[in-house]
Amino acid sequence: MLDYEQLVEFINEYNAHYRELLSFETEKFRLVATDDVEALNKSLSKEQALIMKSGVYEKKRFEILKDYKDKSFPEIIEGSPEKYKGQLNSGYTELKRLVFRIKEINDNAREIISKRLSVLEGVSGGGGFISSYDNEGNKLRSEKVNTLNKDV
Repeated sequence: MLDYEQLVEFINEYNAHYRELLSFETEKFRLVATDDVEALNKSLSKEQALIMKSGVYEKKRFEILKDYKDKSFPEIIEGSPEKYKGQLNSGYTELKRLVFRIKEINDNAREIISKRLSVLEGVSGGGGFISSYDNEGNKLRSEKVNTLNKDV
C-alpha cells in the first residue's frame, strides 16, 4: 500500500528542487540573453549538480510509486484518502507549473542560441564553426576548420 505521508513529503521536496532548478534556469537564461559566456561556463558545475540531484529524486519517485507505475499521478490522487487529496493535488499543480516554466525558459534560450549560431554560420559562410546541433541537441556536423586560416 502506498504511504501517502511519504508521498506528500516527497512531492514537497521534489517541488523545492524544481523551484531551485527554475531559479537556476532563469539565471542561465539571463546569462544567455546577455552573452555572458564566462558566467555560463562557471555555472556548468552547478548545473551538473542539479542534474545529478534530479536523478536522485527520480529514483526516489520510482521507488515510492513502484507499485503504481501503471497509474498517472492524477489517478493516484483520485484514489488517495480524502485527507491527502488537497496536498497531493496542490503539489502536483505546482510541479506542472514549475516544469512548464522551466521548459518555456529553455525553449526561449534555445531559440536565442539557434539564432546566434545561424548568424555566426552565415558570417563564416557555413564553415569554420566547431559544431552545429539540431533542436533536440543532436550533433549535425563537426568541423575543425580554423576560421582564421580558412580564407588565407
